[in-house]
Amino acid sequence: LVKIFLSAEPEQACRTIQKSKTYKNKWTIEQFATIQDASIKSIVFSGTNCDGDLVVWSYYVEPDKEKYIKMWYQIETLKWDTVAEIELNGPMSAKRRCINGQAIFTFDRSAVLQNYLSSDGSLALAFKVSFSKNVLKGDSSYNFIYPPKVPPSELAESFGKLLSSSQLSDITVKVGRRTFHAHKAVLVARSTVFAAMFQHD
Repeated sequence: LVKIFLSAEPEQACRTIQKSKTYKNKWTIEQFATIQDASIKSIVFSGTNCDGDLVVWSYYVEPDKEKYIKMWYQIETLKWDTVAEIELNGPMSAKRRCINGQAIFTFDRSAVLQNYLSSDGSLALAFKVSFSKNVLKGDSSYNFIYPPKVPPSELAESFGKLLSSSQLSDITVKVGRRTFHAHKAVLVARSTVFAAMFQHD
């Protein structure tokens, strides 16, 4: 009778949790109807991401005198594992994901003026900025065993010290006027010529 015992492999699991943080910003550009072909920048807004790190960002509006108005959002100091999204609120609601520090909107000029221009000629914009990050939570019941760190080899250095100190040397090798106190075991291990020489000595 043969009994076979199988050890159960530990079950592994993980959970993904999304952390997020949102900021709302308002920006009013006075006398916007009279501005043509000029890039306008907001103040620098600031906040923290999901990890509590400082993040700063600004908004830009660039109208041309004919058809389009370009709006974009420039973000600084964003960590690689954090996703940033910008949303324009109001009648022309639109959302963009930040790529390489920027998110760009391009709108028809007449539509922007119709939906966001106040009676006094000011452009009133409202934005929402969101920072999100996926956090993986592993099963703590499973402990991965990492291989031990192997220190760098000191073998060459040790043999060099052995040669220079002549400690326990058992053979003398003369090359011209120079004399080397060596060890037969090392010479045999490293040279077939010395191995054959010592074997027939």
